[in-house]
Amino acid sequence: MLKKTTFLFLLLLTIHAYSQIVVNYDDSFIMKFDNKISADSQRMADKFKQPIPFKLEINDSISLYKEIEKISNQQNESQIFIVGGTSKNIIYTNFVKGIQTEQLSVDDKNFLIKDSVVNYPWKLTKETDKLQGFNVYKAYFNKDENTLIEAWYSKEIPFRTGPGLYLGLPGLILKLKITYKDQSNSYKLIEATKVILGKSQKINPLTKGNQVNREEFKRVYDEYIKKVKENIIMDKSVDD
Repeated sequence: MLKKTTFLFLLLLTIHAYSQIVVNYDDSFIMKFDNKISADSQRMADKFKQPIPFKLEINDSISLYKEIEKISNQQNESQIFIVGGTSKNIIYTNFVKGIQTEQLSVDDKNFLIKDSVVNYPWKLTKETDKLQGFNVYKAYFNKDENTLIEAWYSKEIPFRTGPGLYLGLPGLILKLKITYKDQSNSYKLIEATKVILGKSQKINPLTKGNQVNREEFKRVYDEYIKKVKENIIMDKSVDD
């Protein structure tokens, strides 16, 4: 017990001494099938299972979450259409001001959405596990009737943030699982692959893009999806 307490104390001293943490995450969309499926469906499932690498940079009052540029645009566009996401999603959070700025890219155009930090109704549990050498605890909440958010956070890393827009737990979120009632064979998984301590560096605010609200962005996004679907239909008609 004494050794464990000493280790945690030294870890916290080290974290505060460096004052910045970089966490690498893998973001995957897992599809499972109970019955035998076609070869095309299996290839699609395998493709979306391939993780997209993200990086979360954190200092005392600011964090920045963005994709690590290691993946082809073709795969990103596929995930946009199937999963309903957007490419090159970057999230800047200022904890002191309680503001998040999200940079989204659709059809090679950047958009900025600025909003207040959301206070999620997390329910803490006593379930524990270990991730990347850190003790983690489970928390969850129902985002809506269809979506369950499950997080595993570590009190040993005292930053109340995590991947994407999710934050507000008493420690850094190292694993996030999103399940959907209407898609029982699939779920989204974001899991830390590396935790790096570093010297504090300035994290600049996001400035590139047209500033819009979520309703305005949804209209742009819906129009883009409509265009993608029309192009797919046209391509199929040509092939036939």
